Amino acid sequence: MIAVELPLTGVDEDVVATRRALSRAGGDDVVLGHSYGGLVVSEAASGMSEVSHLVYLAALMLDTGEDMVEFMAAHESEVLVIGVPEGDGFVVDRARTAELLYGDSDESGGRVGIASPKADASSR
Repeated sequence: MIAVELPLTGVDEDVVATRRALSRAGGDDVVLGHSYGGLVVSEAASGMSEVSHLVYLAALMLDTGEDMVEFMAAHESEVLVIGVPEGDGFVVDRARTAELLYGDSDESGGRVGIASPKADASSR
């Protein structure tokens, strides 16, 4: 199992990092995308024979060519406001994430929940 630490500098860069990790993972891979990661794994796995299944866990699953920023603007949700506009995209507001997604957890549980996974060396 590997976790890809996304650079979060844009969808294209996140897809490249994910494709790189998948190409080194060994094949017949089941790939899980959570939240924004659903968009990334959809794009990254497209056309890759190494990927046997995609799993979406509370994830964005956009139509081909659908723009994430437009999608988020058109679908108002309290959860979607954890993405704060920056440049041509969004960055995650960690305090808001903890409040909305981990509000009923103790403080340490919320910190663990929003921590970035550390990438396996194969994703670099």
